[in-house]
Amino acid sequence: MKSAAEAEASRLRKDESLSAEQRQAALKTILAETENSIRSVFGDAGFQSYQKQPGAYWLKIITPDP
Repeated sequence: MKSAAEAEASRLRKDESLSAEQRQAALKTILAETENSIRSVFGDAGFQSYQKQPGAYWLKIITPDP
C-alpha cells in the first residue's frame, strides 16, 4: 500500500496538466483510500495505533499542508 500510494502521489505532483486545487484534491483522495485500506487490514484500533508510530510518517506527507 505504501509503495503504491507514494508512486501515485509522486506521479500527481509531477502532472503539470492539473491545477493546484485538482492536485490537492487527488492527493487527498489517495490518502483517504490508503487509510481505508490500512484500516480494513488492521481494524480501527490497529489503524489508530499505527498512525502513532514513527513509521507512519509517510501518510502525513502524501498531502502536506500547503
